[in-house]
Amino acid sequence: ESEQALALDVVRLGEFKDRIQVSYYTEDGSGIAGVRYEAASGTLIFEPGELVKTIKVPIIDTDDWATTLEFKVRLHEPIGCELGRYLFVSRVKVIDNDCFPTNRFAEEIGKFGAGNLLANGVPEIDLLIEYCKLNCSLPGIGWRTGVALGIDLLQNLYYLLTIYLLKYVADDVLGPTPDPELPLLVAGDKELTLLAVGILYTVPYGVLNALEYWKSQLQTIELSQQFLQDNIFRRFTNYSEDSRGQVKESEMGLAMVQDVPDIIENGYIRIIEIFRFLGKLAVSSYFIVGENPDAGLPLAIASTTIVAYVAENYKKSVAHLEVVSDMQAQLVEVVQESSQKYRLIADYYMRPQMQSAFETSTQALKGATLPTRGAAVTNDYFPGWISTLLVSGYLWFGGTGVVRGELQIGAFLATINAVKEIGDSFKDIFQSCLDVGKAIGPIAKITELLNLPTSMKGLKKINRTRRRMTKDIRQPEKLAELRDKAGTRFGSDAMPILVRNVSFYYEDPAKKVVDSVNLEVDQGKLIAIVGPRRGGKSTFMRLLGHVIYPTEGSYFVASYLRILHVCEEPVLLDR
Repeated sequence: ESEQALALDVVRLGEFKDRIQVSYYTEDGSGIAGVRYEAASGTLIFEPGELVKTIKVPIIDTDDWATTLEFKVRLHEPIGCELGRYLFVSRVKVIDNDCFPTNRFAEEIGKFGAGNLLANGVPEIDLLIEYCKLNCSLPGIGWRTGVALGIDLLQNLYYLLTIYLLKYVADDVLGPTPDPELPLLVAGDKELTLLAVGILYTVPYGVLNALEYWKSQLQTIELSQQFLQDNIFRRFTNYSEDSRGQVKESEMGLAMVQDVPDIIENGYIRIIEIFRFLGKLAVSSYFIVGENPDAGLPLAIASTTIVAYVAENYKKSVAHLEVVSDMQAQLVEVVQESSQKYRLIADYYMRPQMQSAFETSTQALKGATLPTRGAAVTNDYFPGWISTLLVSGYLWFGGTGVVRGELQIGAFLATINAVKEIGDSFKDIFQSCLDVGKAIGPIAKITELLNLPTSMKGLKKINRTRRRMTKDIRQPEKLAELRDKAGTRFGSDAMPILVRNVSFYYEDPAKKVVDSVNLEVDQGKLIAIVGPRRGGKSTFMRLLGHVIYPTEGSYFVASYLRILHVCEEPVLLDR
């Protein structure tokens, strides 16, 4: 994306005698015009003797992360020529040079690797926060998030309205000493005033019900999950061979069906809910302190206690959850391996060993689950104890004020309700924080998966070499020499396949699997590669098929010819 423009060669094959033309246009794929590239269209005119024309498509460089996205360039409306059967459309892949979730940790990812961020001091919650920034910046997600926060704010304001209405009814409509500054809503008529209060209590609730239903249909969760799942799969299909070897099948499956939902539902959505609960805590505290200024200190003490408890137990609870997740992954691995390799297990009488391995995994999962359940009970009851103590304390303190005539009964009852809501808000905030902890391990794993190297840069280097060499060889004078030498009508058909000083090694340059291979083969020839076992034949074929790339030397096939690698093991797609 940093190269600003794509250069796409349109190659003319044939005798090059006449004037011809062809039109082109871009077509969206996963890459969208105006977001990833600028739409382009036009007509190319080849004068007699012209062999190549180049299409330029501007690429949009942004700091927003995305995987390798594609769009197409199509040729159409040929005049004086024919389009190739398969070469009238070109898929263009735009390589994104940003890091997931943002570039904030680009230096650490380059230095330590995406899978080692937490072990090298990157705060775990910061990864989740950066992901939330990315998700909120996606088209359609930002305004949906704003809608959710706005509706949550209205819910809290409605709650504040209800407790003030209850206080008003008890003290100023039905009470013996109404506040002269708060007249009846319907002057001189308490019954109509009560009806008006009932309407004020009911109508906003109906509006909020409609708004909540609308919010549930916005598909914020579904769109966020789809974005991550699509990009994980797209990244996986473009992995380099080394990257693909680092990812287990069970990890990819769990990432799609478990990790992504955890990140969205227990991460992004829970953070939005925390703001809602904080808002409810704020309006409840506002009412309590407004009615009883002396209640400020107990509320501050309760809040401090909750914060201290969260700080002390949060990491422990998250660690318990991560251990359970690891045990679940191990269990899935045993099941998948047994399913995929059953014939081997059956032929070599390995059923008891695999059963033992499975039982070991289930036992480990049971042992990891027990501390998690105990911690869940403790975490559930601790905020409840705070709420219970606050309510019981206020029953004594506020009740005494009512007995002494210092506090009206309506304010007392409404305050008890508000105190209870504060306790419930503490509990909801703490539980949401624990749920956010469930997203920590998954976001670290997804960060690793979405930052593993792809094969795209290697392919780009090879393709540009092929294009350059194709242009050099397809000069008119050289094509004439090839045509005369091969006795063919078109010189392009005589362009050879070249392997020049190709070497390949995996890790140690001194241990080359393929060493300085030179080869020249004419198009249309059938060639067999023979050699001793473990002599590098398969590696050489993978080099020719662009599964892996030479560490030294060059390999040339004309840029308009396709390369197909067929693996030795037969594989059929189910879809």
